[in-house]
Amino acid sequence: MGRIIYREFLGSRLVLTALFLCGIGIPLAVIYVLEYTITVEEDVESPSDYVASWRARRPDAR
Repeated sequence: MGRIIYREFLGSRLVLTALFLCGIGIPLAVIYVLEYTITVEEDVESPSDYVASWRARRPDAR
């Protein structure tokens, strides 16, 4: 049994963009990303099959 660990951003991309566009807000944007990113750990039978199916579901996968 393998383990998949990935990070997912749950914050607002609009707020993040606004903070980055404002020069003084860049440090706040970094803090915002750190605060609203979670780590997900999943136990799966075959990590390579899981990753292949995950990539197949993504519209921007190559």
